[in-house]
Amino acid sequence: MRRSLAASLLLLGLIQVPGTGALRANDAQASDDRGGAFQDIAALITAAQGTFPAAQLPLMCVSIHQATATPAQNLKLLQKIGAHCARSDNNWNSIEREGAAGTYQWDGFDDFWPVLCRAGIKPIMIVTYNNPIYAAGVFRPIVGGANIAAYQNFAVAIADHFISTCPNMVEELFNEPSANNWTTVPWSGKSYAQMLAPVSAAIKKAQPRVTVYSGGIGIDPDAPGSWIKDMVSAGLRFPAVDAYGLHPYDSDEAFSNKTPPPEKLLVNAAHFAEDAAAAGQGKPIANTEYGFSLPSTGDDPVRQGIYVARGMLASIIGKYPLHTHYDLIDDGVDQTDHENTFGLFRNGDFKVPYEMKPAGRAFSTITSAMAKAKTFTVNFDAALSAPSIAFEKPGGTAFVIWTYDRNGSKSYEHPIGPFKQISCKDVLGKSYPCRYAGGTLSLSLTESGGPVVVTALR
Repeated sequence: MRRSLAASLLLLGLIQVPGTGALRANDAQASDDRGGAFQDIAALITAAQGTFPAAQLPLMCVSIHQATATPAQNLKLLQKIGAHCARSDNNWNSIEREGAAGTYQWDGFDDFWPVLCRAGIKPIMIVTYNNPIYAAGVFRPIVGGANIAAYQNFAVAIADHFISTCPNMVEELFNEPSANNWTTVPWSGKSYAQMLAPVSAAIKKAQPRVTVYSGGIGIDPDAPGSWIKDMVSAGLRFPAVDAYGLHPYDSDEAFSNKTPPPEKLLVNAAHFAEDAAAAGQGKPIANTEYGFSLPSTGDDPVRQGIYVARGMLASIIGKYPLHTHYDLIDDGVDQTDHENTFGLFRNGDFKVPYEMKPAGRAFSTITSAMAKAKTFTVNFDAALSAPSIAFEKPGGTAFVIWTYDRNGSKSYEHPIGPFKQISCKDVLGKSYPCRYAGGTLSLSLTESGGPVVVTALR
């Protein structure tokens, strides 16, 4: 039986968990429900309040499908939105090819990663998937001594090959091992652990500077936590794993009103961390993939942008090592295919190639608010279900304020201190009505209108 969040908080302390698309789970609870998940969200944000050094801010990352743009174009778009890191596949069967076992051919990948790394973009390299040389197919679990040994050799080869160009690289060992769409034969957590332990240790032995994540694990509403419990209870330890990857997707494409508020990723991550910690294997939780298709937000691109921003802000509250949005560019132009609607930018074949979407604007707004911060402060007005984050910078403060409660407008009034100049905008860059007098900020908050970014200059 799952513990209450109050018990989880006692077990985990302040729930500091670091964490690629995972299971798009339906949630039985509509996002305007005042009980259940809302109470858990409030408990976690309340516990997360305080002032913290900027070093505890998550890196804001984006997933990339390499075929949707040239490396130079990908870099340009990443820089346009202020992204700190990029996550993409190193496809095993494309690098170690049939007929050339034991030989690694990096063409294509050598054109991609160095362009990003030399520009200061942190690389998250997913070691994907299986290889027909050693298994029955690409989308098969990596099991058995020969298959695991070959995968280990490949993962070490990635580290050896890229470490000089990308010294801050991350290797993520497989993508969504818990999801049957990437392993057509189910892969148990226990079996995955038998691969994770030796492969992570071999990477660290070869290149100690490489950060190692487990493959991003999805949320399963029918068996919450069972996969991670199975993995960490397999009788193996993972000292070379720096963080467990998590994909906290939790939206409903058929009934968008049942898509929970993005802040629920805090609850999902807390439960995930609790399951690992209960087995004595607690680690940071890295959100390595998270996003919203257009249908899951009611086919409303503005709401999609708002949800992107709030997911990023929730990860700041959770103090995870990174937050990865899925994905940079729409995979195609056919919007009836929901997989073509996750991007921050339009596909290159769109009538305006690589046009920034509201989601891209919202992502950029949050990275701009974070930029150059020395410290950040998390506060919470429980009566209004209104979190706020204040990013302290030289010369002023950027406040981001929002509510996740859909039930009407909220009158927000809080002292913020003395400033010479105040301006208020929404996450899409439009002016937002606010009043500042006597050191107190006043504005009207709505779930559909925020977050509000307040730029305060001294």
